[in-house]
Amino acid sequence: MRFNVDINQQKCLEYKLTLSEGGLMDLLNQLSSWADEMIIEGEVYYHLSRNKVIEEIPLFYQKPDTVYRAFKSLANKKLVDYRNHNRKDYMRLSVVGKQWNKLGNKSEFRSNSEINPRKLGNKSENDKMTNQQNQGLRDANSDLNPTYNIISTTSNKREMLALGFLLSESPSLYENFLMNYKSKIKNFQKFCSHFNSKFDEEELKYTSKIIRSRLNRFADNWIERERKDFQKEKVTDVTLTYRKKVS
Repeated sequence: MRFNVDINQQKCLEYKLTLSEGGLMDLLNQLSSWADEMIIEGEVYYHLSRNKVIEEIPLFYQKPDTVYRAFKSLANKKLVDYRNHNRKDYMRLSVVGKQWNKLGNKSEFRSNSEINPRKLGNKSENDKMTNQQNQGLRDANSDLNPTYNIISTTSNKREMLALGFLLSESPSLYENFLMNYKSKIKNFQKFCSHFNSKFDEEELKYTSKIIRSRLNRFADNWIERERKDFQKEKVTDVTLTYRKKVS
């Protein structure tokens, strides 16, 4: 289940969405970061089952039929592209839907959202949150929502984590990375968490070009380490099997 749901009231009113559909749009905004992708007619779609929606945002949806109607409603309003392929639901944000978190000409995250959950109130009130509290929020978010490790909780230094920034500013670059690397990485959630931490440790500048370049190098090294660890495990298994036979 998701820890937080961010409802963009302005957009919901503009496109005449229900509250439940607004919650679903927030879930769909993060879909490419954790869902399995499928190429359908040359376009990238993401698998999102109706039961998964119920599991992630049960406050809004309890029945698969209701989720299906919401899928069709968002598609009719041109916010998403929806396909049913081999009896599975596949979604992606449309060109219009990708503008969901944009204000004017500048892409921004909503206040108090899961990507940028700044505490409500003025700056002095926000600064009262201690580092210990920040860490507690980070740990809670990780434990409850392990699939959302690209999401930042409140931070005094960064408004979001590196992968969250890349997903927001250059979704096509992020989707391209997923297509090229996700299937090669065994524990993708752990990979995302480690990359975000490493990027902040190196204090690199937050631009899509720098993040993607560092992400590719980090992924190549990660995959190579996983390959070597797998080879070591195989050698260990063979050695143990041989010793058992000898004994």
